[in-house]
Amino acid sequence: ITVIAEDVNQVDTVMTDVESALKESYPNTTFTISDAGSKMEAASASNETLTLLLISMAVIVFIVGGIGIMNVLFVSVKERTNEIGILKAIGCSKRDILLEFLAEAAAISLIGGVLGNLASLVVAPIVQYLGVRVELSASAFLIALVFAVGTGTIFGFYPAYKASNLVPVEALGAE
Repeated sequence: ITVIAEDVNQVDTVMTDVESALKESYPNTTFTISDAGSKMEAASASNETLTLLLISMAVIVFIVGGIGIMNVLFVSVKERTNEIGILKAIGCSKRDILLEFLAEAAAISLIGGVLGNLASLVVAPIVQYLGVRVELSASAFLIALVFAVGTGTIFGFYPAYKASNLVPVEALGAE
């Protein structure tokens, strides 16, 4: 039996009245009475927990991916210190060197984003086969690429800044 209260504030009273009426009509029967509002609250709390979990995962992925890109760029700067010294000696500005390494960071992260999107195309049918509903969309792919490039650019800034601030004489003498 479904009963709808006219006023949301009267749900408890209506539940008590329904229970009393059923006990009078069917005295030797057990009834289970529940309201949809409490189920909706439980579902909403569960949704909030899952959202918080997904945000936490995104932050962890952001930090781990960013640190990986930063390490790759630090190695690149270290290996190309001589090249940076030559560029500075022939007149390249700090801005040019900074932009070169930021472009490298963006390219690395773009490649990672494209590979991640391709991996999702491979994994999605497998996950659907296991019974999980998956919806792929072009906007999700685009957001993933923007997120990847943004991560690479943000975490690539510090190594690029360090490269642009190398002193030409020291950079040329580095091995």
